[in-house]
Amino acid sequence: MSFTKDQLALQAYIEEQNEQARRNAEKDGRTLIGQTVSDPEHWGRYGIHTIDQYRHNEAASFYSDMYKDLNGFRPRWMKFDTMTTDEIWYEVDQLQKQVDADREYEAEQKRLEEKEAQARKEANKYQPNLAFSGLKDMLKGP
Repeated sequence: MSFTKDQLALQAYIEEQNEQARRNAEKDGRTLIGQTVSDPEHWGRYGIHTIDQYRHNEAASFYSDMYKDLNGFRPRWMKFDTMTTDEIWYEVDQLQKQVDADREYEAEQKRLEEKEAQARKEANKYQPNLAFSGLKDMLKGP
């Protein structure tokens, strides 16, 4: 099968990304588990024939995966095909800001809970039984 110039450029782009991932894993001492398919025919089945279409697909996939990790379901209502790649990455940034805000809120709640627990410990610290505090003096007599 013959491929267009764009499809061959896409194949080279994916192969370079795969190679970069391999080098990074090797440098970090990690094991690379898998790589992205670079066959233009494979991507053609998804209507992806150019690097720009591939990058758009990557952004949409990333957003969908991130949303699912955060919420337990995919955002099926998102109309990625009507959005630019930059618009999708903007939405990814918005999700990340929400993640950061949620983490900060949770950390603050944990700090408050620890502070309240410490206050309860202080308030409930052992105190001697005050009912008998003057008994020794009373038994001595006048």
